[in-house]
Amino acid sequence: MGHTNHPEISRAIRSLLGKIDKLDTPTCFRENDKNAEIFVGLTNAFFAAQHICDREDFLKELGNPERKIGWGKQDIFTGDDVVGFAMRQLNRDRIQSARIVGERLGIKPENCFDAFPPSANDEVETGAEPGSYYLLPKEVHVGDSIFYLSHVDEQYNFRGKVCQAICRYSNKNDSFFIVASVVLVRNSSGSLSIGHAPASAWAFSRAAIDTFPNSAIIFPMSLHVAFHLRKLHREAKLNEQDGIISGHFGNIESLDLHCFCSRKVILLPEFSRDGYLKAKAFASKIQSSVKEVKIYPWPIVAAGMPADAMVAGSGSPWKESLLEQMVDLKEELAPSSLRNRIIAKALSIPDFEKLLVEVGLVASKEGSQLESCDALQVTTLEASQNSDEIDVSAELSLDLLIQPNFILFMWGGGHSGKSFILMTLILGVATGTRAFCLSGSKQRRKVLLLDGELTKDQFRQRLSQLTQNNKALFDSASKNICCYFAREAGSLDLLNPEHQKSILARIKMDEIKVLAIDNLISLADKALKGASVRLFDFLYAVEREGVAVIFVNHATKGNAESKGSVDIENKSQTIIHIEGRKILSEDKDLSTAVKSALEKDEGIVVRLTFDKCKLPPTLNEKYEIYHLPVHGSWNYIEGNLPVDKPLDVVTFDGETSATSISSAEDLNSIDAVISKLSEDQQTLYNLFRPGNKLARRDVQKHFNWGEDKAGKELKALKENKLITAVGSGPAIAYKKSDHYLS
Repeated sequence: MGHTNHPEISRAIRSLLGKIDKLDTPTCFRENDKNAEIFVGLTNAFFAAQHICDREDFLKELGNPERKIGWGKQDIFTGDDVVGFAMRQLNRDRIQSARIVGERLGIKPENCFDAFPPSANDEVETGAEPGSYYLLPKEVHVGDSIFYLSHVDEQYNFRGKVCQAICRYSNKNDSFFIVASVVLVRNSSGSLSIGHAPASAWAFSRAAIDTFPNSAIIFPMSLHVAFHLRKLHREAKLNEQDGIISGHFGNIESLDLHCFCSRKVILLPEFSRDGYLKAKAFASKIQSSVKEVKIYPWPIVAAGMPADAMVAGSGSPWKESLLEQMVDLKEELAPSSLRNRIIAKALSIPDFEKLLVEVGLVASKEGSQLESCDALQVTTLEASQNSDEIDVSAELSLDLLIQPNFILFMWGGGHSGKSFILMTLILGVATGTRAFCLSGSKQRRKVLLLDGELTKDQFRQRLSQLTQNNKALFDSASKNICCYFAREAGSLDLLNPEHQKSILARIKMDEIKVLAIDNLISLADKALKGASVRLFDFLYAVEREGVAVIFVNHATKGNAESKGSVDIENKSQTIIHIEGRKILSEDKDLSTAVKSALEKDEGIVVRLTFDKCKLPPTLNEKYEIYHLPVHGSWNYIEGNLPVDKPLDVVTFDGETSATSISSAEDLNSIDAVISKLSEDQQTLYNLFRPGNKLARRDVQKHFNWGEDKAGKELKALKENKLITAVGSGPAIAYKKSDHYLS
């Protein structure tokens, strides 16, 4: 991305520009897209709260002209959307601009959405008086919605001062939480503020926990439940000597656990399979240091929680059993009765494990109370010494790239051609045709495509384009590619155990060798919101059947990162970053060939970058750019691989009804010739269909070329023996040559 050319932008902003450009997208943005938009709103809110003189000084740093007295009209920015103004001035997307402006204002994303392990310095802060909220924005604009500060849950240190707080912003339809820390203002007093200082990962009510050592600590693992349960507890003015409602903000792995030592702790899990297993793991973690740890298993509903979190989903009968004793905090209830109920009905770890088995949440072999269990299966070096060795120096091929134990993950922005690229890869696996720089599979492999967006007719139309209506090739693809179209056949959830069993059964029944998933938002959206472990548990189960896995994901709004947790990338062996027409158009360093492709038509122009490639390692950090014209086939434009070969899915000549797929040798010889052609020549060659003839005037009309241009390009194809002349004189025409099939 090019830098701004505005010389009037301050040195401080330029310095931040260089710094932010080098930083990765914050984890808090990657794990939750909404956080990025919230941060944009916070940045604008803090700017709007500045004194008018400070605002004008800040805008000058961004290159806003100084206000002049007179009648003349000036092009001066005067609004509150400083992030939007920074986008235009700095030539950066909205999120990057917010990070630059935010840092100049003193706020950072991680200080808003994360909490960090406490340090020694955290214990000596002076703190703030209760109700010191004047630095907190009263409202935050997030997209088209306005959220208002509705409640502040203050956290106290051991001197009775406020050290940080959890702020809830809400409107009629939604809400979000954000952490505020204490900062010193000009008069040396402390005040709560958002984003200006890091928050510490302390358990809520740690001072009360210290004051009442014999009181039971009720610890909700859901922030929604903790926030609302604490609010009810305070409003009812319940004595904390009889029970303390705690909780936490941020990653529980950062939580300081010292306050739990020798105390009674009751965990309230999030109502999901992951939530129960995390509660069990956390209970085991603190068990040795606390006096007693129990788990209250029945669900508690709080405002703002996802509606489907409390509904018994398909294939989850365990939810129905537990929902029978559900408590809804939105209903009228006696807080003291609820607190007493939680304390009285909480289960010990062994009893909790038994309950999970009884309701069917985990299989009996997963319970730790079984008297006997199967020994862990291990593989010895002796047993694995006869395994086939992988030749990493072999020709780049789909057989090398797509195989079990090497999960292929592709991601890109909207309308970048992700589905076409996935179809091209599985077409090469199923029929043996080349896919981009990779030779096709030597032995055809059966593919199961799980598609969450396309219909059968849309898929068939795209497949027809990629096979260029070649009947034999299309029939080969139809035979070896099985599809499930969720839009027509019914919703599919890759994290649903029953759906997983159904998929695995289909894989075994049809002897599937490649599973392709398009895409995670449609088929496994919860994997993008913290449940990536469950997704990969399923993918590993698929691999154990000898099946290779490919899956597709979307990019974040700024197209800087893939959606969801970094675990998805970390657990994938190959990552292909797909950048489409929109991203390429913003690149200032494009070659003439790429610019020409972008200007030609509305077809796909895409850069494929191998961000990570364990096998073959030759592809690691390499890229290629291709053009897929409307109704046409892929054309190679450029790349940085040692040998680049364009895709050629039209693998036979003559009448399609009586031909068979060309051999790999035939494909490679014609590829070598095509790779040397210009893009115009490649596009012209793809215009020729088996059996048809084209005159020069046909070419002129189709491409809007002049007579000399059309004649020159036809001559180049003829000299390369790709086409032959038919007839003579004014009636001369051209058809595809049989040279490379002889």
